[in-house]
Amino acid sequence: MNKCLFCRIVAGELPSERLYEDQQFVAILDIHPVNFGHLLIMPKTHEENFLSASPAVLTAIFPLAQNLARALMEATGTPGFNLLINNGRLSGQLIDHLHIHIVPRLETDGLKHWPGKTYAQGQMRPMGEKIRAN
Repeated sequence: MNKCLFCRIVAGELPSERLYEDQQFVAILDIHPVNFGHLLIMPKTHEENFLSASPAVLTAIFPLAQNLARALMEATGTPGFNLLINNGRLSGQLIDHLHIHIVPRLETDGLKHWPGKTYAQGQMRPMGEKIRAN
């Protein structure tokens, strides 16, 4: 038996509130929403994370996310949303199956943008060089 929670949801072995389904993807309501309407989009194939996902899955998932985000905003009346992919435990990925969160945002939800850091003089160029080199 496949132990992946999202594979089990895709297979219909576990209950979910399905919002959308096609040959490649399933979209469901998150059972622990940041705000009501918070949804998840996942491929039906087991793709562990963003970095290991197939280019075909990544190409197809973003137009779907755009359509579902429009539907979410219309349904909830929210003025904005966050589109989020956590990659790895440190980032908050709790289930090793690629999924996109679409989180409707409200002015009163209390969520804040993460605090930014400032590069010291001369730090940006070496970082840019390292990234370009890889």
